[in-house]
Amino acid sequence: MTQQGIVVYYAQHANEQDSNILAIQQQTATEYAQDPAQNYKLLVSYTETISNKKTFAWPELQAAIANCKQFNAKLIIAKLGMLSSNEKFVSILAKSKIEFFCCDQPFVTATNMEVLCKHEKFRKQQHGNRIMQGLKRTSKRSGNPHAAKTINEVNKPKINAAIAFALLLKPIIKDYLGKGFSQRRMVQALNNEGFTAPEGGTWVLSQLQKVLDRIRLNDIASSTKNLLQEFQTRKLDYTQIAEELNNKAIAAMKRSGWNASQVKKLQERQQQLEEITTNSNFMLKLLPMAQQYRNQQINATTILASANQQQLERAAKQLTAYKKIINPHIQQIEMVMAKPNHNSVSSEQLKVQLGAPIVQIRQILDIMQEQDIGTIQDLHMLAYKKANAAKEQVVFEEVC
Repeated sequence: MTQQGIVVYYAQHANEQDSNILAIQQQTATEYAQDPAQNYKLLVSYTETISNKKTFAWPELQAAIANCKQFNAKLIIAKLGMLSSNEKFVSILAKSKIEFFCCDQPFVTATNMEVLCKHEKFRKQQHGNRIMQGLKRTSKRSGNPHAAKTINEVNKPKINAAIAFALLLKPIIKDYLGKGFSQRRMVQALNNEGFTAPEGGTWVLSQLQKVLDRIRLNDIASSTKNLLQEFQTRKLDYTQIAEELNNKAIAAMKRSGWNASQVKKLQERQQQLEEITTNSNFMLKLLPMAQQYRNQQINATTILASANQQQLERAAKQLTAYKKIINPHIQQIEMVMAKPNHNSVSSEQLKVQLGAPIVQIRQILDIMQEQDIGTIQDLHMLAYKKANAAKEQVVFEEVC
């Protein structure tokens, strides 16, 4: 009786490399291969270390299939497990049209494997949908419905400062891109030239990637501002806007193209950029008035007539963030630019390329005095007391 050649395929995930797992698979495959009724001859075995990356190409599976085709052999999969739910794995195996056998799931064939894969995908989607529906029901019953708004208000100064930092660094990054630098080369250049990371210290790759994402989102938000306004005038929802952007081949934030969540993020960034400009205009008017108030040249009533409690509170917080986060970076970048041997854009080019938001922030920092934040906080408290007094007066009149 002629022996049939077999190729054995083992697989384990990169995060669970365990000799016991492979030993069990090898024992299972050996028992099958040594079945006297089958008369098999083991040609070769392959061990796959599975990565979770989307680009993972299943090289050992490909090699095993190629060997099977070359020697007209049968593929023995020691443990199929959850591999049947991986679309790429199933696709490679189905397209190969080779004979195979799964030791742990002998009922799986070339005919039904794709059906099993589709069923597993459907099951996962249904499971995810049930979780989302449950979370929505739970969120309606529990928690503070205003928590997200409160957290956003607290984080807003830092978020705006992070956006401003990306605007500040854009000319430097643009110069590096023009020179063909890789991301790792950019990290090296930033550290070599003396630029500190967003929160101080030396740069690492993950920090640069976050800044690159912010720069990209800032650029797309600025370039699509009028287009998004047109879509909103037409009362299109996020999904419809995503379709329009994809049809117009507008560069998306991700390779997969535009979707509703990305459009929402884009709209939020446009609002953030507009808010930075609006706040800056307000602060440029407020700072001279605060200084005049401190010098007793005008009274608080004059300022409170043009600035409410929320505006003053926001201004005090944003000025603090700009002073602590942005000002040191502006000073540092200008210092690095002044070095005769720097490898980036000149200081004059930098001033031209920074753009309106950073130019405004520089103006704010130039005119801001040490006591201004404290003065604005005092004005905020006066506005707060004035608002409370007005509410109490209304309540008193209603009671009377």
